[in-house]
Amino acid sequence: LHQVQFAVAAALGVVAVWLAYDFGSELRDKRLGRAMALAMIIGTGLYTAYLDSHFTAMMALVFLFAFLICVLRFLREPRTLDAVAAGLLMGAVVITHPDTTIILALGYVPWLLTMWLGKPRPTLRTWLVLALGVPLVALLATLPWLLSIRHLLGADIVSPFTRSLENWRLMTLYQGVIILPLALIGAVVGLRRRDQATLLAVGWLVLAFDFAVTGIVESVFGGLLAPIFRYDYPFSIAWHAPIIPLAILGGQGLLALWDRFFERRFGDTLHRAAPVLLSAGFVVIVIGIVAAPSLLPQTKQTLRIYGAFSSAADVEAMQWLKQNTSVDTLILNHPGPHEADWAPVIAERETIYFRPQPFFRDDGSGEVGTVDTLSPRQEQLLAFWRDPADPANADLLAEAGINYVLVPQVIGNPESFATMYRWNTPFTDALPMQSCVCDADYLDLVFDADGAQVYALSGASPVARGE
Repeated sequence: LHQVQFAVAAALGVVAVWLAYDFGSELRDKRLGRAMALAMIIGTGLYTAYLDSHFTAMMALVFLFAFLICVLRFLREPRTLDAVAAGLLMGAVVITHPDTTIILALGYVPWLLTMWLGKPRPTLRTWLVLALGVPLVALLATLPWLLSIRHLLGADIVSPFTRSLENWRLMTLYQGVIILPLALIGAVVGLRRRDQATLLAVGWLVLAFDFAVTGIVESVFGGLLAPIFRYDYPFSIAWHAPIIPLAILGGQGLLALWDRFFERRFGDTLHRAAPVLLSAGFVVIVIGIVAAPSLLPQTKQTLRIYGAFSSAADVEAMQWLKQNTSVDTLILNHPGPHEADWAPVIAERETIYFRPQPFFRDDGSGEVGTVDTLSPRQEQLLAFWRDPADPANADLLAEAGINYVLVPQVIGNPESFATMYRWNTPFTDALPMQSCVCDADYLDLVFDADGAQVYALSGASPVARGE
């Protein structure tokens, strides 16, 4: 999974740009398609989502963009195939990512209410198919899945997240500042023409801002929309919701600027120079990839992103656990946050700590809850990380059934942080350690990759210790 999903997500990013081109081409012509594809690249929301490993969100956004293309085709020329495809793609969004499902609703519902003001204006039959038929197809397509998770849907779930004024940063800075004035120009141009895509994008951004920052809709219609707000995640909405509408508006703004100021002066020259420019861009990308290791130290003081939570050495340690331990092995990994996230995925073994799931969290009672705190077992085993050399921890680990201890490289070799593809300071300082894991007499070191270490309890068999 950890080896495949990065490449798949990169491919999804390319597909998203391609779909932006397709959307613009369907809306008007290939010139607008190229402008929207370029706007998708200029807007950094998709790229920052990739850097933060939002892979399911990226897949859902691809399905969402494809859904909009099918809706646009049906609006222009009603065909059953496009309506069915739109419904299936809506269902794909629902199954893939709950946050993006809400994002879809934030764009689609206002558009259904306002598309009567746009051009081309839908017929009543077309509108009814879009408003009722498409969601019905999505419901039928996802019904088996919905039935399989009905116990979760009926659980007493309440979103632990709240709206914040700080989310405006996600809707602006994380999207790339350059795209914002382009989108504003595109909105003005599109609204003057009463363009359907502009109505979609503007309404989408307004409602997304409210769901992420202000909460006016919830204060007025909170009771009516309570089922939606149970799964509301304002942070995710602020990050992901602007990506598509900004690409739509930004593309229109780019094309408007090009037609007014640059087409006559540079149009022919650009067409002639396009192969050279594309080749130069490819060379720059290759040089950047080759020079990345040497450029890494210079970026440590400028970039403010998290990067990779596990280093190459960490991955080696996790793979060793996967290849040299039984499937019922229990691993004590670092509580993190971040340092624990990849251990259960790559090692494919049960671990004590894992990435929190605030909506669905086992509080220790065996019931699904929304507890955003450590479980009793996790809390108890923090004692080991506070003072690994304490002999009392030998009994603590044995009673908990721990077979191995996984030490992240940033703990075993703090100096290695300088060569890691991560930038923000790790949160490991939040849990001060009074001693080193290497000083624990009751543990045997069985694997070490430049500080990424695996220890076995001294009572483990020689085979278990890798001897």
